[in-house]
Amino acid sequence: MCLSEINSMYVCLSYIYTQSILLITLPFAVLGFIFSAEIIALLFSSLSDENTYRAGLVLRWTIFSLPISCLIVVFSRIFLSQGDTVLPLKINIMSLFFGSSSAFYLGFYYFPPEIGVLGIAIGTSFVNYFSLLLFAIFLAKKIRKER
Repeated sequence: MCLSEINSMYVCLSYIYTQSILLITLPFAVLGFIFSAEIIALLFSSLSDENTYRAGLVLRWTIFSLPISCLIVVFSRIFLSQGDTVLPLKINIMSLFFGSSSAFYLGFYYFPPEIGVLGIAIGTSFVNYFSLLLFAIFLAKKIRKER
């Protein structure tokens, strides 16, 4: 099997995995986003209404990036399977820096102290989208270069 056939196989498998992950995780993410407060109330019935509301907000933003978190793992493995260990490491380091700094800013400066933890959830959600965007850009460049 030549190298181009192997590369096209990885592209085909990544497409299939992406579809499967989105098919499985998107319904749960939508339901979790809509019914986050109810889920928290069912799981932790001893919480007050105020704490249930806060925890529901955090769950809403955390579960918002559930499909993206799963896709990041698949896209990272595509590069690792091709022997490229440096690019996923660089993307993860950039994402870690961006996510930590945005979560710190949102949690401590943007949101009031009562819901500061929401900043961490929103920062994490946005950094997952940022990571996936970087992986998608570099994967598209890699596919274009090989054609």
